[in-house]
Amino acid sequence: MGYVRDDGKTMVAQPHLHLDDPKKMWTLDHLRRMAPLQSPNVLLNQWTPEEREAFHANYNPRRPGRPSRAS
Repeated sequence: MGYVRDDGKTMVAQPHLHLDDPKKMWTLDHLRRMAPLQSPNVLLNQWTPEEREAFHANYNPRRPGRPSRAS
């Protein structure tokens, strides 16, 4: 509860700032069409130490807000 507006269909949290245009707001129908979300912690624990280290090495140079040094 608390995730849907009073209309019973529109999501409270919106991924963009077009709150004044109802056609651009996410609804429960959008959520139903999404693939199931998986826990990042579970996925990370399934990786081998080598896979984790490779991901970490690739991720750090391209942290949000910083240009990638790898490219």
